[in-house]
Amino acid sequence: HKMAAERTERPPRRPRPRPRPRPRPRRRRPAGRKTETEDELGRLLRLALGPAAGEALGRLADACVREAARRQVARLGAIPLLVSILETATTPIVQNRAARALGNLALDSENVDVIHATGAPAHLVRLLSTATDPGCLHSACRTCRLLCRSPAQRSSLCALALPGALCRLLSARREPPLLVAALRASAALLHGCPPSLAPALSSLGLAAALGALAAHPRRAVRHAALHGLLPLCPHPSLRPALGAAGAVALLAHALRARPPPPAAPSYLRALCLLCREAVNRAKVREAGGLEILVGALREGVGEREVEMERGREKGEEREREMEGDSEMERETEGERGRAREGEERERKIE
Repeated sequence: HKMAAERTERPPRRPRPRPRPRPRPRRRRPAGRKTETEDELGRLLRLALGPAAGEALGRLADACVREAARRQVARLGAIPLLVSILETATTPIVQNRAARALGNLALDSENVDVIHATGAPAHLVRLLSTATDPGCLHSACRTCRLLCRSPAQRSSLCALALPGALCRLLSARREPPLLVAALRASAALLHGCPPSLAPALSSLGLAAALGALAAHPRRAVRHAALHGLLPLCPHPSLRPALGAAGAVALLAHALRARPPPPAAPSYLRALCLLCREAVNRAKVREAGGLEILVGALREGVGEREVEMERGREKGEEREREMEGDSEMERETEGERGRAREGEERERKIE
């Protein structure tokens, strides 16, 4: 019996590990439901006047990314409130988020006029001149770019010394994202700038700053700087300064890239405009610009010939289709005439 008991003994069972509790599935918000109602946006506006202004302005700026929320915020009269906060704020976080909220509201063209009427551009230019926080400066540059919708708005911003503030920012060699924002703002500001503004731009040294940034190691900064150079090329008083800043060599280098950049036609037009000054023609020759211009002419002629050939082929195909349609119409008319003749013969026989 002892031996049988030893044979039938089993090892003790190990305790099973307890199963881990499964995480509860998150409830997804329905697609058609709005994240912020008008009451919540009004509460955020009231909080923006208190000690929790930074958090409230951040949530308000995030909400203004959506078009429906922008309409609600503008209906609640938030633009004058944001401008007054931007005017009186002293902490960088409040200034940054107020400028960002104004920039998101400026995505709608009807809000741009209201922002200009409340005097926000003057506070934004002051912020660009006095602030040191990169986030503040980035938000101010973006908002200024979005406020450059019409020639009148651009001229009013130029009258507030915005080109000088942007030029000082570009000459300071800041972080690449901030440089890109400032370059995009300057390109939007100088788009179609009047000739009367050219002497002021020449005295600011904007051409030299843009030429230096067009050779930046970051690709985004280089492209933004080249786009900033394009509005300056139509002005004769600025072309010698652009040539001295190396704009000819930079444009030629960008045009030789393969595949060509999407803005290659604009670069080619700027190079042709720079050639109008005798000082820049030698630089065009040294940079290999003659080969680029001749190649552009050759490619243009080839494209024109291909388009003409395609037009001839389409015209011939259209003529063949019309001839085929007319032959089919003749065949159907002949068949109808034969059917009529057969019917008349049967009637006569009857």
